[in-house]
Parts: sequence; structure tokens; C-alpha cells
Amino acid sequence: MCRATAAVQRYMRDTAEPVMLSEASDLSSFGFFQRPTCQQLLNAFSKIVVKRIAPGQRITVEVDGLAEYQVHTYGGLCWSH
Repeated sequence: MCRATAAVQRYMRDTAEPVMLSEASDLSSFGFFQRPTCQQLLNAFSKIVVKRIAPGQRITVEVDGLAEYQVHTYGGLCWSH
């Protein structure tokens, strides 16, 4: 499991896809060749969640099987950790 990952995205329906504002992660617990795949999975999941949430709605989503990973959205911003 990822030791630490945080991403902030903005999606106000004025762009086709959410815009990544900031991202930081520590994927050292994964093998060198597994890190890009893990990063893509985390980014894809947070994009899917933020696109499906209505602007202004506040929600926290926990991924099944990934108890350490949560996505929080509020007002078009998405923060995942």
C-alpha cells in the first residue's frame, strides 16, 4: 500500500477532465516498475469520483480493499490521500 499520497484536483464542469492542481506521493513500498501503475490507479480513481459528484456536494469515499485510501470532494475540489 502507498505510504503517502495526496492530490488536489479542480473540476467545475468548465473543462472536459478534472485539472490536477497539486500532487505528492511516496510509492517507495512498491517495486520500481509498479510505481507508475499505482500512481495511474490513484489518479484515475480520484478523477472518476470528482467527476461524479455534484458541485457543492461534500462527500468522503473509501475504496473497498484499500482502507487507507480516501477521496474527499467539496465545491469542485477533490483531495485524495
